[in-house]
Amino acid sequence: SVVFESFNLQAGSDSSGVQTVMLSMNSTVKFVYRNTATFFGIHVYSTPLDLYFSELNVATGN
Repeated sequence: SVVFESFNLQAGSDSSGVQTVMLSMNSTVKFVYRNTATFFGIHVYSTPLDLYFSELNVATGN
């Protein structure tokens, strides 16, 4: 599951007049698996997680 606690996007310009976009985000990715087998185990592999805003990579995780 993915939970976004906060997601704020603001646009404006800095003191020199350059347009600026700011993104502030707090999120959690959670994966839960229950193995009730007594003999067999499970091996979980994941690919890296990348979060993009437009073409900007704003978050990565393994």
